Amino acid sequence: MVDIVDGTETTIFPNDRTPERLRNLYSSRRGGISISPDRRRVFITFTAGGKAVEVRISDGAVLTVFNSVHDVRRLDSLPREAKTRAVALPLEKIRYIDSGEKSRHER
Repeated sequence: MVDIVDGTETTIFPNDRTPERLRNLYSSRRGGISISPDRRRVFITFTAGGKAVEVRISDGAVLTVFNSVHDVRRLDSLPREAKTRAVALPLEKIRYIDSGEKSRHER
């Protein structure tokens, strides 16, 4: 976070209180952020890692972790032995929707 008045930078995530398993998340391409309409939380999406984290902006606390894990038992294209597993897939973006925002269908 950057204070536009004095240029001070504050790292919200990760910080000293971030669980170790979430400290090294990184996206070399794509990924994204979405700030909640009340400006208190942010979704951070790590596309290639198939993970998104919801963080409280005031203190960097991790509120929710999303993992893009899928049950592949229904996929006929996979060999039988692979159907006993789950797969983690890239996660494009998680975002907040403002209740006042119109959907593409309403425009």
